[in-house]
Amino acid sequence: MMNVFVYDASSLTDDLMQARLDNMLARRDHLENFVKSLAANPKQFTDYGARLGEITAPTLVIWGRDDRFVPIDVGLRLIAGIQNAQMHIFNRCGHWAQWEHADAFNRMVVDFLGN
Repeated sequence: MMNVFVYDASSLTDDLMQARLDNMLARRDHLENFVKSLAANPKQFTDYGARLGEITAPTLVIWGRDDRFVPIDVGLRLIAGIQNAQMHIFNRCGHWAQWEHADAFNRMVVDFLGN
């Protein structure tokens, strides 16, 4: 699964994968509840697209162009529906923009929150 989250899976270390697994298994009840909820309601993520226009706060959307987990068109729908939104798209980036482009991501978020 983690291979899907990143653009370049060669950057994933055994230590990182172990840490993610340890975090999941530390609260096995959360993992089991998530799996049960998916089985009970596979389409549990409600589409709030029609309500995006209600969001008036400045919004920063950051996406990886190569995200294979949540396609970029989802991000484009967000900025199309949120009236005061801006979007930054990282090239050579999957779902983990905050990890794959940590320095630029952090600068962008700090700047956005500070202004």
